Amino acid sequence: MDFNVLQDINILSLGAFDSGSNGLSRSITVQIYDRTSTSTPLAQLVFALGNTGTLEGGSRFLDLNTPLSLSAGFIGTIVASGYGAGELNGNLGAGFLPITTDAGAGLLSFTGTARYGTANIFPTSIDGGPANRYAAGTFKYEAVTAVPEPGTLLLLGLGLIGIGAYGRKRKK
Repeated sequence: MDFNVLQDINILSLGAFDSGSNGLSRSITVQIYDRTSTSTPLAQLVFALGNTGTLEGGSRFLDLNTPLSLSAGFIGTIVASGYGAGELNGNLGAGFLPITTDAGAGLLSFTGTARYGTANIFPTSIDGGPANRYAAGTFKYEAVTAVPEPGTLLLLGLGLIGIGAYGRKRKK
């Protein structure tokens, strides 16, 4: 599934759809690609057979060792491969409902495009959507909150000290 980042985010976990919510019967690989440079995934996790990861809403999640930071303007694709007999991806036409996307109150947008192709390489065959046609790879993310620079904190601290000193001086 193709997505665009509208505000800076950190991807914390990758997820793989578990068709029966009963443990994976096949090994599933989940990857995130940059659509402008598709030779190597930016993040990848392999979900082993069984109850790998934490089951939430029909998908199993594993945390990334280090969050993946994506800046506003990034255009990416979430991919999951390894599905087949015994472990089907969620397909809107196969009755896996409801399948939804969550844009995080404007942090992301989904293009409506999904992709398919050969396992473990960037999929180049395009499926025109809708954006929620498949449940396969997914991810958890959070907004990046601005951290004040040390100089800004110093100026704020000096300003507060100055206000405090001025207040004491006036009381005398």
